[in-house]
Amino acid sequence: MIRSISLFIVLSLCILNPIKGYDFTDINSCNILTKQQSPIDIQRTNTLYYDEKYFRFLTNNYELITDKNKWTYFPEEKAVGIAPLGEEQQDFGSFIFVRDWAMYSYRLKKIIFRTPSEHTLDGETFDAEMQLIHTVDGNYYPPGKRIDLQGVDHLVISVLFKVTDDNNPGKSLLFQFMNLDKGLDATMSKSIKLFHIIQHQPSYLYTGSLTYPECQKSLWLIFSQYHWIGKTDFDNLNNLLSSSTGLSANTRDIFPNIHDQEVFRNWNDKTNLIPKPTLLAYSSSSILNLSYTFLMCIVFFMLMIIF
Repeated sequence: MIRSISLFIVLSLCILNPIKGYDFTDINSCNILTKQQSPIDIQRTNTLYYDEKYFRFLTNNYELITDKNKWTYFPEEKAVGIAPLGEEQQDFGSFIFVRDWAMYSYRLKKIIFRTPSEHTLDGETFDAEMQLIHTVDGNYYPPGKRIDLQGVDHLVISVLFKVTDDNNPGKSLLFQFMNLDKGLDATMSKSIKLFHIIQHQPSYLYTGSLTYPECQKSLWLIFSQYHWIGKTDFDNLNNLLSSSTGLSANTRDIFPNIHDQEVFRNWNDKTNLIPKPTLLAYSSSSILNLSYTFLMCIVFFMLMIIF
């Protein structure tokens, strides 16, 4: 009897918390296959590099995520993340993006998390994906030419994560600063500087869609270098996601590339796009200060020897 009840509970959990990714059968714009739907599997050997299609993350003016910002549940996105405060904070700042030898400004509107990653690289799934969702800044007037975006007003930057041991010194401290273990509505424990982890690097770019209603057209900038996330932080993120969304995975299904949708890379040598851990791991500023002090002590010691 007890065994039968246990089996029933397990089956119920599997039904209520499907492992499969979600989709939107009742939203027309999310089912139209005449435009590229996201996410996709990016095959490195099938990507293109052209000088005239070059792109890069030029500079950012991201604002601090402060100790007033808190974890939020986004029902449409089926995700948790961080949103601006409201009237006093409309967005998280902007960055300048160079594409096709023209410059654009995009404003960061929200940050959401997926587990596991929505996008895959050469079929490889990552443990988590942080998505920074931007809209184009229509008030920005760049020097030089300005190319019509043809209705693609969104840009999403994807940052990938792999789980590692909590003792790994290369793990990101981002989630600890985000107070992830405190649950939904928790505020950040420290101010977070996004530019520590969002920098120019070997990346992919393609035109797809947002992965939630209304699935509007969007550029996707996918970083090839991933960050380490500690096992405890990852478990806390999963717990927060499952308790908020009721899903054991909040990723949309992979879509095939339609009409040979072009995926561009910003490095000519494809080997530079092989996924590897980034050196831009988010770390404590106190460690940087300690390193600086230690360096100054060495310099002072060397001067004492010389003179």
